[in-house]
Amino acid sequence: MSLLGRAKASYRGIWLIMAFSLVLLAGIVLFPVEEGSRPLEQGQLGGKQIPLVVLGGGEGSLTQYDVRSVWLGVGRGAPPGGDETAEMLILDGRAFLAEHGRKSPAPSRALVDVEHAVGLADAARPAAFLSLSPGRPVTLAELNNQIISRLSGPAFVLGVGELVDISWRGKARGVLAGYVAPPGSHPLGGARDGAGEGEILWLETPVPFRPVMTPQETVAAARDGCARTSPAALGPGARFVSAAVYAWPSQKTKPAQDIVDPPLVDLSVFAPDIMQDVRYATPYNFTGQTIYPAARCYLARPVAERLSRVNRALMRQGYRLKVFDGYRPTSAHWRLWELAENRDYLASPWSGSRHSRGAAVDLTLVTLDGRPLEMPTEFDAFSDKAHRQAPMRETVRHNLEILTRALVAENFYPLPNEWWHFDYLGWAAFPLRDIPLD
Repeated sequence: MSLLGRAKASYRGIWLIMAFSLVLLAGIVLFPVEEGSRPLEQGQLGGKQIPLVVLGGGEGSLTQYDVRSVWLGVGRGAPPGGDETAEMLILDGRAFLAEHGRKSPAPSRALVDVEHAVGLADAARPAAFLSLSPGRPVTLAELNNQIISRLSGPAFVLGVGELVDISWRGKARGVLAGYVAPPGSHPLGGARDGAGEGEILWLETPVPFRPVMTPQETVAAARDGCARTSPAALGPGARFVSAAVYAWPSQKTKPAQDIVDPPLVDLSVFAPDIMQDVRYATPYNFTGQTIYPAARCYLARPVAERLSRVNRALMRQGYRLKVFDGYRPTSAHWRLWELAENRDYLASPWSGSRHSRGAAVDLTLVTLDGRPLEMPTEFDAFSDKAHRQAPMRETVRHNLEILTRALVAENFYPLPNEWWHFDYLGWAAFPLRDIPLD
């Protein structure tokens, strides 16, 4: 071949490469999954509208929910009794709250104070699968617009993607979950980004990106992300280089029913000056077994408010409270009943424990620096020595009287045969509950 022929062939090759590159960089390719092309979550058939569950009343107010009935959701919330909200992801009935901007793993909660959230009540079959082919970075606003356009309205989305990290000019893989809607149609306002309204959360996790993942695999990847880091809100300028997203279209909403009223509060959040030693989260109790899956102490909010006042009064005297047990799920009380050798010290599970109403507390008295004051017995010592009228040394009786007077002043009354147990006077007004502590 002549020199001129080789040059022409070379130019033709260059033009072919350039044309192919332009096709790759042309933008977003979004397409719905064809019916039956892959196994999906059982439930409603593809293309059917799914009502969204709406939680909370919006900015400035918090409502407590038991989120076990929510399969997938996003919004803002706070731990029970907290007043500082953060991004919140709900996965399979558990809420994960961002740790105020830190990348530490988010603790799982079935109970959460919600400012606003939207989600799906069950693992219904998604209506569409949308894929962003690798190429030039695409902003979240563009991606939202494509989803809204394809589905002709609002949708809940869950998927995996690869995000350009502007701060260090690299890429990060992870899970994205959230809600996208045309302007003015978000049930609770949403974040306005100039390209519709949306709330998209991101969990950075080294998920193995594949063009196709089942919804179960995607939820599993999100759980892995929650075990590694906290959910973070994505702004409209966030840039994706690839994404694979399931979508659940929704034109209708319904309010969530599982409101907890009066709410329970996490004592470590609501009254952090009160020490805790949650014995049923350890084997150091009368059963010798760990009963609670997490060392959390909840109380009904009115009870916690009174107990906090008790603690503040005691701190002015040089003491403070240490709590052994508060709210006890009904199922946990049944477990204690089954393991107890002497049931005289336990409430019948058929009528229910006042602990299960969040209206009873087991506690003792310590110094400001946490040193325990001597009491008649150890906690959970089910014997005559634990009775309030049992013989005891004067120092012990004096310590017990300090504790008792402080609690009685705030409408708690003592149980005669357990020196550590106090009931709130209004306990009958609180319902029995079985919300898990984990």
